[in-house]
Amino acid sequence: DSDPRATRHKLECGLRRAMALRPGLRGQIVHPGEGVDLNDVLTGRDQKDDRTGQDA
Repeated sequence: DSDPRATRHKLECGLRRAMALRPGLRGQIVHPGEGVDLNDVLTGRDQKDDRTGQDA
């Protein structure tokens, strides 16, 4: 997994850029869950199969 401090810094920079381009835009960073990183979220590997409770 990636360095949490570096990841947070990159996310905050992206939020600041987006908010500077779109006045009134609000952004926040949420924790994806224990053992899950941003790449897992983006690729859908953080999802569980609702029928079995297993990783999809």
